[in-house]
Amino acid sequence: MAENDASRVAKPMRTFRPAEIDKMVALYEQGKTIYQLADLFDCHRQTISRQLKSRGVHMRLTGMQPDQIEEARRLYESGMTLKSVGAVFGVARDTVRTCLTGAGVQLRSRTTKADRASRAG
Repeated sequence: MAENDASRVAKPMRTFRPAEIDKMVALYEQGKTIYQLADLFDCHRQTISRQLKSRGVHMRLTGMQPDQIEEARRLYESGMTLKSVGAVFGVARDTVRTCLTGAGVQLRSRTTKADRASRAG
């Protein structure tokens, strides 16, 4: 096995006690995101989603509320990356991208470390 392959080994699926799932449901219904719950329970976001669905929880489809999108616009236009903005709101970079483009924000082109280094040189 190559060195990089070790970081790709999947964790065994975590088993949750009923009380833990109850807590997940309560926190989700209080407004926590799937991503926040995954961090809290140290598992993958899909595991959280699966547990919530198994309890019949209605999943929120909107990644960001209108006031959050406006704040995300401000942060992004101030120079933050999509990933950094997503971290502020507990959502994925792609969620931020979708919400910002839907709000008419012109996204910057992606740059790499090499691109930034060549401009600084």
